[in-house]
Amino acid sequence: MHNSIISSQEDIRDWYATHGPYFYMEDANIALLFAPETDRYLGIVKNVFWRGIASRGGTVEWRSPQQRYAEGAPLIKAMIDKWRSFQEQGADYANKSSAR
Repeated sequence: MHNSIISSQEDIRDWYATHGPYFYMEDANIALLFAPETDRYLGIVKNVFWRGIASRGGTVEWRSPQQRYAEGAPLIKAMIDKWRSFQEQGADYANKSSAR
């Protein structure tokens, strides 16, 4: 299902240089890159994410765009705040190659 197994930041750079945009998924054991194709993305959501949510007793259903927007706004704000804090601490290693 995936296109590439990722072991370093350089792998991501190589993918982007060769193929352009990508969909990235990572857990504690593996990191994967996927071509940004709608059918593949929906397959991952349904077969990976939804199974995980359901196994923890969560509700699995599509939310409306309005609901996603309303519920996502504070999450996006929190992520932006964390990223700015991260940058202010002088974290610049994202631009350097390293093994995973």
